[in-house]
Amino acid sequence: MSDTATNLDYLDAQQLREMVQSLIVVGNTAVLVVASGRNSAVAMGTAKLANGELRWRLVEEISPGSPEGDSPLILGSATLARAR
Repeated sequence: MSDTATNLDYLDAQQLREMVQSLIVVGNTAVLVVASGRNSAVAMGTAKLANGELRWRLVEEISPGSPEGDSPLILGSATLARAR
């Protein structure tokens, strides 16, 4: 699944703290472990800052959500940019 979002302002700091389980940053790339707010699935991915955009890529699902088969709504890949 791939998507492009144009506005990052809808996420507040509290929502980010609830989603991000772990974060390691090296240079312009972050490795994140995130939890789905929908079904508590946990996944690992990378976020890379390049040319003013944040590029997300899902690396692997760590644990499935509940109920089984319910979509966690964690993007496989995405490019996020600030709305101007």
